[in-house]
Amino acid sequence: MADIGKWKLLSLAVLALILFALPQVVKSSFALDIFMRIYFIDPATAFSFNISIEAALVSIVGGIGTLWGPVIGTVVLETTSTLLQSWLGSSTGGIQLTVYSLILMAIILWRPTGLMGLFNDAWQRHRDRQPARMRTSP
Repeated sequence: MADIGKWKLLSLAVLALILFALPQVVKSSFALDIFMRIYFIDPATAFSFNISIEAALVSIVGGIGTLWGPVIGTVVLETTSTLLQSWLGSSTGGIQLTVYSLILMAIILWRPTGLMGLFNDAWQRHRDRQPARMRTSP
């Protein structure tokens, strides 16, 4: 008799899972259908030379070999790009690439470890200023 109770409970749990998951599955399938009708990922665009250069730029500006370096580089470069487009509009083509190149040259010349290296150095100086008893953690 106890085995029948377990099976009833299991079947009710599976039924509840199906009933709660079914609307989400239907909604997701419609959303995917709408998304695929609106957008199309073109391999020539997704894997173009410009995308590769942008990926390298964000890593160089943010800091190569760090986890947060590309994230910081993306924030800096995309913010710069958005601000330049909003201030100058599309009337001056090429100014965005000029600013990108100036940022890249400045980072390579003065901070080869990227912006993350700058943050790491500042954090290290801050830690060195603290007394030794405050640096040890339990």
